[in-house]
Order: sequence, then C-alpha cells, then structure tokens
Amino acid sequence: MRWLREAWWRVGLPDAVSWPAFYVTLLAGVIGNFANSSAAMPHLPRLAIVLVGQVALWIPLVVLRFTLLRDPHRSQPLIVLFVFLVGALMRLFVMTALIVSMYGSQSLNLLGRFLGIVVNIGPTFVITAIVVSALRERRRQISELAATQQRLEASLIDVDSALLQRNADAIESVRRILEGELQKLEGAQAERSLEVLQRTAVDIVRPMSHELAKSIPITVAMKANSSPDQVPWSRVWEVASRGRPFQPWFVGALMGWELFGMVIIRPEDSRAFVLFDAMFVVGFMIANRVLEIANRGKSGGFRIATTALASLVVSWLIAASVPRFLGTSPSDFGILLAFVILGPGFALGTAILSALARERERVIVELTESAHVLGRSLARQRAVEWFQQKALSRALHGPIQSAVTAAAILLDSDIREDTVESGVVETVRRDLIAGLDVLHQAPSEVTTLDQAIERMRATWEGVCAIDAAASDAAAAAIAADGVLRSCVIDIVTEAVSNAVWHAKADQTRLEIALDPQASDVLMVEVVSNGRGDALSENRGLGTQQLDDWTLTWSREIGEQGSRLEAALPVVGG
Repeated sequence: MRWLREAWWRVGLPDAVSWPAFYVTLLAGVIGNFANSSAAMPHLPRLAIVLVGQVALWIPLVVLRFTLLRDPHRSQPLIVLFVFLVGALMRLFVMTALIVSMYGSQSLNLLGRFLGIVVNIGPTFVITAIVVSALRERRRQISELAATQQRLEASLIDVDSALLQRNADAIESVRRILEGELQKLEGAQAERSLEVLQRTAVDIVRPMSHELAKSIPITVAMKANSSPDQVPWSRVWEVASRGRPFQPWFVGALMGWELFGMVIIRPEDSRAFVLFDAMFVVGFMIANRVLEIANRGKSGGFRIATTALASLVVSWLIAASVPRFLGTSPSDFGILLAFVILGPGFALGTAILSALARERERVIVELTESAHVLGRSLARQRAVEWFQQKALSRALHGPIQSAVTAAAILLDSDIREDTVESGVVETVRRDLIAGLDVLHQAPSEVTTLDQAIERMRATWEGVCAIDAAASDAAAAAIAADGVLRSCVIDIVTEAVSNAVWHAKADQTRLEIALDPQASDVLMVEVVSNGRGDALSENRGLGTQQLDDWTLTWSREIGEQGSRLEAALPVVGG
C-alpha cells in the first residue's frame, strides 16, 4: 500500500522531531496521566512530573535530530522509533522515581503508564510526525515552485527587454561595418572599387551573416533563493468551515485509540468506552449536517464561529455524560478532561489539516500551471529572438550580398569592356549604402514546411530518402506561425543533415503532429537509420537551439540509427 509506505518513510525524516510533536505528545501525556491514574495526587505536582518526564522523553530525540537526522532526503524510521522507545523508557523511569519519592509506590500504576506509552504518546508522536512532515514538504514544494516562477518571470523579462535593443545594436553594428567598407569606394579607381566590392561580398557580408545566425545569446533562468511561504491561516480556516467540515470517522479512530488503553485497564467499562467513541462519530456526523444547512450562504467569519462552537458542543455534551456512564473518580475526571480537550482538538485539527492540505494542493497546482505557462512563454520568446536575428542574417545573406555581388559583377563587366563611365563608382556606393535600409526591414520567413521538405529531398536526392508526414492540425499550426515554422524547419534540417553526414543514413522519416495530450504542444520526431554510434553527442549550435526553442527534447542513439523527439509550444493552441 503506497500510502502506508509513504507514512513509514515520513516517520524517519528530520521533520518527525519537531516542536508541534513535542507539544502534542506533552498534551497527550498530561491527559493520559489524569485518565489512567487513580491516586489522589495534587494537580500541580502531577503536571510538573509529566513535564519532567516529557523532557526526559525528548532529550534522546533532540540529540538524534542534530546528529543522525541532518539529511532531509534520508529517512531512518527504525532509528527514530528506537530512539523514541529509549526516550519513553527514560520518561517511565524518571516519572516512577519522582512519584515513589514523593507519594510512595502505591501511586505508581505502572501498567497504566506503560499503556500510555503504547496507545497514547507513541501513536500521537507517529501521527504528528507524519502530518508535520507532509505539511512541511508541501510548504517546500510551494517555495520551490514559487522560486521557479520568479526565475522564469525574471528570464522572460530579461529576454523581452533585451530583444529589441539587441537587434537594434546588431543592425547598427552591421550597418557601421558595411558603411565603413563601402566608404572605401569614395574616390577609388574602378579596379580598386571592384576589389573592395568583391572582398565585401565574400569576406564581410557572407561570414557576418553566418556569424549572426550562430551568435544568439543564451538566456538562462537564474537560480533564485527560495524562502518558506507563510501559511494563509485566515483562508485555511475559511476553507475548513465550508460544507461538512468535520471528519467523523477520523475523529472516531483517534478517540478510539486513546480509549483503547482504558479498555485494557478497566475492561468492566469497555461497553461505555465503545459507546463514547460511537457518540463522537455520530455526534460529528449530525454536526456536519447541521452546519451544512446553517452555514449555507453565510460569511466566512460566521462559518468559522459556528464550526468552532459545534466542535465544543458535541465534545462537551459527551464529556458531560461521563459521570452518568462511569462515575466521578479521579480517573473518570481524567476521561472527562480528555473529552473536553481532545474532542474539539481532534475535530478542529482534522478539519484544519484537511483544509490546509487542500489549500496547499491548490497553490501547488496554480504555481505548477503558472510555471508551465511561463516556461512556454520563455521558450517562445527565445524562438522569436532566434527568428528575428536569423531575419537579420537572411537580410545580409540575401538582398545585401546579392546587391554587392551584382554591383561587383556589373563593374567587372564594364572594366573588361572598358566602358566605365565617370561617377559610376560613386553611384554604386550611394546605391549600396541606401540599400542598407533593408536591415531595418528584415524579411520574415516565407518558406512553407512543404517547400522546406521538398528542398531537403532535392538536396539529398540519390543519397537519402526522406519520408515526411504531418497531421492536418500540425500543418495548420505551423502554417499560421512563422516563428514555429522556422524552428521546425531548422530542427528537421539539422537532424537530417547530421544523420546523412555523420551516420551515412540513407533513410529518414519525419513525423510532425500535435501532442494528443495537449493541443498546444507540437511534437516533432526525426528517425533515421545508419550508424547511430557515429553521431556525436557533443553540445553545439543545434543542441543550443533545441534547449532554447523546445519545452522538452530527447535523442536516442543506437547501433541501428537515431531518434530525435522535440516538443515545441504552439501559440494560441
């Protein structure tokens, strides 16, 4: 049983030894001492003896907490329970010595004290350890998710704010370099001008376009310090008072376990103890129904007040029946006190814990969804960043390089035919500088997915057969989004190229479809044969692109080939 294994694991965590566990076991010890002792001991000395015994119980646990339980990821339940048993025996020894020295051996009731450890303090410690550990783990989860959200938000802001400025700086830098080169045409002879144009086309524009395509800065979500969140107790109380707030069977189980020791000590009253437990279950069932009706449409404050009042009414009415079913001895008074304190405590405690768990689950879900959305936004923003800088690269590689090359060809032709006219070089220089305005109007991606696939087939014709399939929904999403289309084309082009060049693949299959579990995620799969072990797993430009553009990606390399899978966010999906 999974929940049982998880509970056992939590008992051995450092959170098992906590202040809440100290206070709860102290309360259980006080109530158990009053309920299981028939000696007429004064109340204050009795409380003092219990407190000294509590300190003796917790000394070994505290030592354990700061020695063997320092690793929050390592559970040692057997050691925790063994040390608790050692502390329990120390408690029994200390309390026995104090009672004998103060009141004599007639006040010992060793059986009752031993049973108090077995059925009262021990289970209380274990339950509290499990609850505290679970709640603190949820608190850490929320804290980590909140820190992740902060990192993603900061990274998204960084990418967004730097994007336009980075492109503007890149354009200005490129323009300055090209204008500097073209400035050399001023007053130059035709042969010198031809040399400048040819060098600009081959050694300046072309390498710069390639460099821009590879120089996309990596935007990494910086690690933020996580801090524990504050529990929204007002909201927890408000949630706890909704509908049917109490957990009758849970309350009955806790109270029944407390009464189990009394059944062993006073078997003649076992029917009364069973009746008391049943009264708690039925009483809180009735209270749930009454509160559901009475609190309907009421404010949070009203519901909280009526819920607290109902827990007191049910518990105190049952406590008031103790003299009727049992008697008025000191032990009976201890049972009455247990009902007065534990009844409302169990009822409200289980209601609050349930509400706290639901509230933390709600926050975890919200933060998880928020982190998911921010992660998608960050991947999209990175893709846009690449796309825009690629557009600048294409502007250099396309119209600008074409213009410089064309001017060089025309000038070379005029030189060969000795038809160079006066002022032609200056005209060419002015036209080329004016043509740099295309940098500010970087063209968007116009190639369709089908065109890109056909281009790959033509490129590798006779070398590698490329089979491609895209679902209608995936094709529509790609056609509607130039950034997504550009990313998909680059990913499959790079994957096919790697498979052919490195692994000598002669068959490649591309499959593109929307994720059946999420319509806003596009799945791209590239499978190829060949020598998979020839593919490098070193991180390069292609790996950086996958890291930046995708939500997740994976690559499997085997002797029979390779498989690349990538998930990309779909805008408006």
